[in-house]
Amino acid sequence: MNHCKHIGILVSLAATAHAQRLNLGGGPAEPRAGEGVAALALAERLEKEQAPGAAHAVRALAASLLRSGENAGPAGAEAVLAGLTLAAKREAIDAMLAAAKPEIRDAVAASAAGGAPSVAVRDVDLLLRDAIGPLVQAPGAACGWTGPDDAQASSALATASGVVESLLDNRRVDDAAQGPLREMVDLFALAPSHPAYTRSALEWAELLAAAADALAEPPAWLDMPARDQVRTDLSSGAMLCIEKPEQARAVLGRTARVMRIVREIDALAAPRQTRELRDAVNRLAGAAEGSPLRDPAAVARIDEVLAKALGMIDAVTLLDDPTQFVRQTRPMLGPLADAHRRDAETLARLLPGILGSTDPMTDPAVVAAVSALTRTTADLLIPAELTELLVRWPEGVAEPPRVPSREPVVPRATAPLAERIRTLGVALAKPETAGPALAALRALRDVAPSLREFPGERELRAGVNTPAWQRVTGGEIERLGRSIDQARADWLQAEATEQFASARPGAMARVHALEVGLLLLRDAAAFEQVRLDLPRAVQPVSNSWPGSS
Repeated sequence: MNHCKHIGILVSLAATAHAQRLNLGGGPAEPRAGEGVAALALAERLEKEQAPGAAHAVRALAASLLRSGENAGPAGAEAVLAGLTLAAKREAIDAMLAAAKPEIRDAVAASAAGGAPSVAVRDVDLLLRDAIGPLVQAPGAACGWTGPDDAQASSALATASGVVESLLDNRRVDDAAQGPLREMVDLFALAPSHPAYTRSALEWAELLAAAADALAEPPAWLDMPARDQVRTDLSSGAMLCIEKPEQARAVLGRTARVMRIVREIDALAAPRQTRELRDAVNRLAGAAEGSPLRDPAAVARIDEVLAKALGMIDAVTLLDDPTQFVRQTRPMLGPLADAHRRDAETLARLLPGILGSTDPMTDPAVVAAVSALTRTTADLLIPAELTELLVRWPEGVAEPPRVPSREPVVPRATAPLAERIRTLGVALAKPETAGPALAALRALRDVAPSLREFPGERELRAGVNTPAWQRVTGGEIERLGRSIDQARADWLQAEATEQFASARPGAMARVHALEVGLLLLRDAAAFEQVRLDLPRAVQPVSNSWPGSS
């Protein structure tokens, strides 16, 4: 059942509530179980209606939901709402059943005939999904059960379920897990023909496939207690897939993360793969019941911090090929790489502690090391950003034909700025000038994307003849375009030449003002276009505009 149907009913109920008079006295008494005469009468009517096969089963399901929900009192509100929705939509459901294949009608009838064993919200939702889901053959994006593109989902599902199928009869998988695994494989085979189940099936198949890495050949340094524990965890999670899916998800998720950590550490270069680090992995993977490291949430936090750390530790390879940058940026490459390596070594020494902590980011040393390496990793992007700024400066001055080159070449318009950048790169290598030089380079890096093209600039220039942009700019689009060009030219002159250094703060302030102003204008123009496109009768809808996101 589509969740948007629930929302529609709730909205209609809310509209009715707003029409009631305000009562500041005591609220109405909580309804007692069995008091809803109308719901019980509707249930009786549904049971007496004549309908063929699956259509009758759906009516019986609606009646069961109404009765069980009503008899449960407030706790059964979800069940009553579901029963009312099925009753109200039964003619549409009848039409879908009539158009469905016989096997789908049989599946609906079998699921609906199970009744309403529980009024818990989750159980009602699953019951409706099982009973009505097979009818959803062309679900919209709002349906919470749909997956990605059909072909993409089928391919991914086939790959992942193939891994899960290989677990059947595997000697390292507990016998008690074979039955649930076989049932999961059967469900994966059915999922592509039932879009309402595709997303859920794909998630489970990928989760089981990731956890199945526990049975693959582990690195030689992973000790036997750790190997046995992850294999036991895989079997334990598989056993729970059908009967206790939430517990299974937690156990399998932890196993998959532990194995990902094992593979990530094994992939590290020899100098970083220390004995201390391997021992920490063995303790995490082999943690027994009762250990804080058994908590799936703790392992998820460890995995997240470790992935971020490892992603940054070797980021210095971004600077491996100097020929990708203009010549004037190359003096800074060495100092930037050295600073990154120092911070990377500091964080690398903390990796064993990260693997042994249930919440690594509560350790001040880890927080400081991650923060420092985050900054120096971002600094590695300065040469690329400045190369892009220098080479692709949006200047209309005609350039002479360039000699073909393997390396990016600075055009005449930005040559003075390139020379200043070279000077800053040289200063970066000297301890007494490194601080101010790095601050200046970071400022240039931060403003470079906007100088190449301000956010909203393209829309502004393209909207010169549109009513929306004319209205929000007061007819000053062309003047605004000239202001952008002037601000860009003033910034370049101030940054490139020491003679105009005193003008740098003002030039930078104008650039930042344009960044903010153009974003606001872009949002305003989009809103104005929506307003112009709407019929006059529904203009009040503009009051709900959410603004910039």
